[in-house]
Amino acid sequence: MSLEIHLEHGQHQTYYPGQTIRGYINYTISKQRRIKTASLSFRGKITTTHAESRRGPSGNTHGPRMRTEEILRLFDFSEQLFQGPYDVPPQKFNWPFEFNIPTHIEIRRANSRGSGFVHGGRDRLPPSFEFDAATYNYHASARIKYKLAVFVDNGGFFRNDELELPITIRRAAMVRPPSIVQTRLREFLPPPCWTNRGFRPESHTLKQKFKHVFTNDPELRTPCIAFQSFVSLPVAMTAEQGFPVNFSIKHIRITKDDPESPALTLDSIRLSLWSHTQLITARAGSPLPGDRYAEGGEFVADQVLYFEPVKLPLDATPVKVAQDIKLMDWRGAGSVHSLSSFLIVTVRHVHRLRVEAIVRHEETSHQFQMRVEVPCRILDPDARDLGLDELLHRSVEAEFDGLEAVDMELPRYEDDVRPPATFSVADTT
Repeated sequence: MSLEIHLEHGQHQTYYPGQTIRGYINYTISKQRRIKTASLSFRGKITTTHAESRRGPSGNTHGPRMRTEEILRLFDFSEQLFQGPYDVPPQKFNWPFEFNIPTHIEIRRANSRGSGFVHGGRDRLPPSFEFDAATYNYHASARIKYKLAVFVDNGGFFRNDELELPITIRRAAMVRPPSIVQTRLREFLPPPCWTNRGFRPESHTLKQKFKHVFTNDPELRTPCIAFQSFVSLPVAMTAEQGFPVNFSIKHIRITKDDPESPALTLDSIRLSLWSHTQLITARAGSPLPGDRYAEGGEFVADQVLYFEPVKLPLDATPVKVAQDIKLMDWRGAGSVHSLSSFLIVTVRHVHRLRVEAIVRHEETSHQFQMRVEVPCRILDPDARDLGLDELLHRSVEAEFDGLEAVDMELPRYEDDVRPPATFSVADTT
């Protein structure tokens, strides 16, 4: 006996919402056997789990871990392949199949205490996804999986035959994202400030030193070099879109002895992309009070911008460091089509851009090391760029839904029948 699932374009093909999965089932039996029914299912589900150790009054862990799991069914399509029961002689069955991948799905996350619910409505189908987070006292995971499952029921006391095949689904935008990447000016905080007694024209007398220690006389403050620094960063982009990087500083004089026009040079800039995932699991059936919450982040990709050191204007005039930076060219980006940000009921997967810059004072060679980290939504790639023009004629809702997912929070259970307008993850226990 052998049971095989064959896909039209190979076993490892990536599919997109709106496409059709086609293939056939080969079922070979070498001797007569009884077959009651044979069926094929195409399923998708979200599974979030949270395993937490018990802790005593002293903080020590004791006893087994308390595990909470929540499963949300995205869809479950079934197709009857064979209807018996029949005693079948040795032969080979070939059952073709075809399933349409939905672009949107209905999800209802019910409240175990009654009729209330926190989510209902139409959502875009999320991509295949796996995430794990662990600390000293808990382990949490999120899985978004799709699969084909064939089941042959032989009836009676005979062993049933079954086989599963994972299906990878990514997302593609049916509406082109903006042609020009929107950027915002971001400030490095706190503003760099370096004090140096060498900037004083004359050294303090002993009396001035004591007065400096015990008072806040501004006339005795140590001179410094201080400035505000800014960098332009994208708010949202696809991995294939290019964006510019501009850098600027604005000199600030705090004391009368501060250098009037310090020569400051931009030496280097490093960009890195980090993912941040949050998940929740239901309390239904769990001895632990409330929903369980977990989060974690990990490095995705980075790029060092190479350029000749640039002398910076002190009046906040921007200096163009790079013109066409594309995420798909970054080290570690890998498959750019799997980087999209998304939010789906119990899982929130977003991204942050981190910028590390070094500015050097030419006279003293002192280096100012600065860092800023801001949210950035990675948009789904354009279907046209993926060669998926056949999806564009389908009647689907607009796929480009702005930047809401950057700021949205995960839902949680509430007493009310419908949830409030906003949710606070920080309050979830």
